[in-house]
Amino acid sequence: MVDVSEPALVTAEDNLRRNRRVGQVAACRVSSTRGDAFAVLEGMEADGREFDLVILDPPSFARSADQVPRALGAYERLARLGLALTRSGGTLVQASCSARVDVDALSEALSRAARQRGARIREIRRTGHPVDHPIGFRFGGYLKALYVSVLDSGTKN
Repeated sequence: MVDVSEPALVTAEDNLRRNRRVGQVAACRVSSTRGDAFAVLEGMEADGREFDLVILDPPSFARSADQVPRALGAYERLARLGLALTRSGGTLVQASCSARVDVDALSEALSRAARQRGARIREIRRTGHPVDHPIGFRFGGYLKALYVSVLDSGTKN
């Protein structure tokens, strides 16, 4: 887990501990690092680290319409790093809580990142708001996630 927030890491570690009795959770090896995700992921890539599962779930990158192009660039950069860290045969999850970035634009950013790396991916699933989190206005559908199988993670440094 990588987060700039120490309280967020403590909460995540506590949730992990509470769920260790679940077989799949008990089998997981998890480490925590506090820091800027881009810098930490770049360091992990430089070290040749690889994971079976990489989940990219940043804070909102676009709080207004004029921030969308920059946000899509950040999602693309994050996806490139995530692909570099996902072992071929692994799963990458890219999430967004930016209301002004729709799931198709997020998917295209991920696809561009894959092309740049020479990676091959296959979309498994798209998710959004659960039924108990209704959307009542145009930009209310801010939660979205893409699940992809990384068939080949592409070029390595």
